Amino acid sequence: MPREGRPMQRRRKKRRNPIISILSALLICGALLLGISVFFKISVIRAEGSLKYSQEQVISASGIKIGDNLFFVNKFNAISKIFKSLPYIDEATISKDLPNVLVIRVTDARPVAYVRSGENYWLMDKSCKLLEKVSSDAITGVSIIGLTPIQPVAGQKLEPGEAEKPKVSYIETVMEEILERDMLSEVGHIDITSVGDLHFEYKGRFRVKVGKNENISDKFDQLSNSLGYLSPVATGTIDLTGSKEARFIPD
Repeated sequence: MPREGRPMQRRRKKRRNPIISILSALLICGALLLGISVFFKISVIRAEGSLKYSQEQVISASGIKIGDNLFFVNKFNAISKIFKSLPYIDEATISKDLPNVLVIRVTDARPVAYVRSGENYWLMDKSCKLLEKVSSDAITGVSIIGLTPIQPVAGQKLEPGEAEKPKVSYIETVMEEILERDMLSEVGHIDITSVGDLHFEYKGRFRVKVGKNENISDKFDQLSNSLGYLSPVATGTIDLTGSKEARFIPD
């Protein structure tokens, strides 16, 4: 009889072990969460990178406060609040510096163009996000003709009428090429009155016809190549609507 009882005792012990292990794990997790919630309280918040906004403005916009738990901060929510409250912020990241420092790093948007809406002018960045409403004496960047925002709001992307929406993506593509090639200071205005006939003023001497929104990078390559063959005092139209090379039409 004693010998038969021992295996049963062993089996009972084996049945209890998984439960004890689970309870132990839960207790450890609970202790860790309690430790994290009690310790790791934010005592320092730093905001870096913006020349447009003060450190206090960025921190306030994030909604994060001293005393919040460093590990329970909702980064996505905080960054969304920053973008919504501060139109000139182009990029934002949040990082932890243990044990109690939180760092918000931001990059300012650059106003590169402007559009007109009634009697008002709106500055916008390379992605057609509206930055702020300004008077005529505060406009900066390239004038965009033929694109009018409907109910413009600072911090939101330019929203034109339904029929003009393809113009926004076209302007984004063209602005990307202009900025990558460091041409911004030499572009007078971009006319997109017709989405299939975009053209712009360049160097104060040329009217550059880009045409439809296709092969834009190739067209700008053609523009760069053609300038090497033109006289420094030449004026006229550089037509990029052909399939292979630019065509110059003198005034």
